[in-house]
Amino acid sequence: MNRTPFCFAKLHGDMGLTKTYFGCKIIINTRNIHTYNLIDNGIIEAAICALFEAHIKPGDVVVDAGANIGFLSLLAGHLTGPQGKVIAIEANPDVHRTLEENIVINGFAGRFDTHQMAAHDEAAELTFTWNSHRDGSGRIVTAVQSGLAQNHCQVQANTLDHLCAGQRVDFIKIDTEGAEPYVLRGAEQLIRQNPGIKVIFEWNGRHIRQRAQDPQVFADWVFTHFKQVDRILNKETLVPLTAADLMALPHSNIFCRNPSSGK
Repeated sequence: MNRTPFCFAKLHGDMGLTKTYFGCKIIINTRNIHTYNLIDNGIIEAAICALFEAHIKPGDVVVDAGANIGFLSLLAGHLTGPQGKVIAIEANPDVHRTLEENIVINGFAGRFDTHQMAAHDEAAELTFTWNSHRDGSGRIVTAVQSGLAQNHCQVQANTLDHLCAGQRVDFIKIDTEGAEPYVLRGAEQLIRQNPGIKVIFEWNGRHIRQRAQDPQVFADWVFTHFKQVDRILNKETLVPLTAADLMALPHSNIFCRNPSSGK
């Protein structure tokens, strides 16, 4: 994971083009402060990148739920190679357009499926809201969350079990701003049918409650479906968790798998 030399070109408006540490081009929104690590170093979320590199191999099928502009989707495409497949799901219509552009400019279109929708635990139409200055701010609106951000729209939702029906899935990454319980419940069949599956998801108890879910119920669900649950502390360190440990965590990234999945 070598540092990429400073690389940036302005395109139009707030949009620019930079390069990832693994050699892919990526279009970014310069109003989003989180993109500056991409410009400087070609990387964001280094610990998750390290796990992708360790656990995704050529020919794998990877699902990226909450794909944003596609940085981790592109890394997955780079790692899975021409024989692999990436299923990238992003509900924000503006960000989804950038995601599709990033797939096309890297020549990955033939091995990606993209969906402008929300991954959920049922087929539904949901209200989705986001701030223009933060690509990663998108979230579903529930009865326990009052008010909307700058933008909102109705989006279609469906389960990963439906989207991936009949396919082998090796790896799932979920970053959906508190909707992770819905997404994983909608993937129960995938998890059951793919015993070697590995899952990374974001844990934030406050966000989970804002999406009308109970963090304790979700923690119990996680430990019912996975034997090995770790907190991703940094790119070198995974910390094994119990359900009580998970409940006590602040905002964290979690890595789950079962013993049969190997390392």
